[in-house]
Amino acid sequence: MQRLSRRGVLASCLTMVLTAASCTRSAPPPQAAAPVPLDLSGAVVIGASVSDGFGAMLPGEEPKGLIPQGVPLARTLGSIAHTHAAPASHSSSLFFMSPEQEADSQLAAAQAARPALVFAIDYLFWHAYGEMDDSAREAALQRGLDRLSKLEAPIILADLPDMTHAVGIMLSSRQVPSPRTLEALNARIRDWAAARPNAVIVPLAGVVRSAMASGQVHVGGRDYQGQAARDLLTRDGLHATLDGQIAVALEALSQAKAAGVLPSNATWDSDPAAILARLASPAPGRP
Repeated sequence: MQRLSRRGVLASCLTMVLTAASCTRSAPPPQAAAPVPLDLSGAVVIGASVSDGFGAMLPGEEPKGLIPQGVPLARTLGSIAHTHAAPASHSSSLFFMSPEQEADSQLAAAQAARPALVFAIDYLFWHAYGEMDDSAREAALQRGLDRLSKLEAPIILADLPDMTHAVGIMLSSRQVPSPRTLEALNARIRDWAAARPNAVIVPLAGVVRSAMASGQVHVGGRDYQGQAARDLLTRDGLHATLDGQIAVALEALSQAKAAGVLPSNATWDSDPAAILARLASPAPGRP
């Protein structure tokens, strides 16, 4: 009887182990969150001429006047996240005329909006470029970073491209940092962002360098080469065309999602042709 009891216990234990193993095998895997359309209605855009759409013309349109007003970045972002309203914009193509005052004004407007996300792609540009000696640029950039530090929302910004090619076209040599200074300024931006989990850098320096050389550019999830790469920038090389702006916007969103600033299940239209078509023929009530 004792031997039978022992066998019974062993049999019961074996049954429990097999049952547990069966339950483990049949347990459903954890389900990913359902995709959700990207909502940028609570975001704001601050910055200079690229964010303001300088030269980012729709197909068939020609730049006119001293400040050719094209499609602002906020509107392009709205076309990408077309199921919701576009972000608000406080950017200005006249940023360069009074950088300190414009930077303070835009910052105050952004703070007042209590945004969920801030696109500051070229907000720092005129903190580094402009009529000043190289010795003054580091302090000016630090003032810009200190301003951005006052924002509680996640921030998407960019590094500083080398715009030497625009000297004599849109810039004077005195407005452009030396290569060594520019390298130091970009290192400062990277250090600042690395200390802030909610800061995301869009790497524009490499994009501009390769595009100006008509080389190969990977931006916004796509490859551009030769003339297609050069066409991401306007003739002066200082601004983005609408194709370039769409690519930068898609790159910014991709970088933000990878950094956890945007929800991992957020979805948006990543087809440049569809985004461009929507911008050219906006539906009523849509950006």
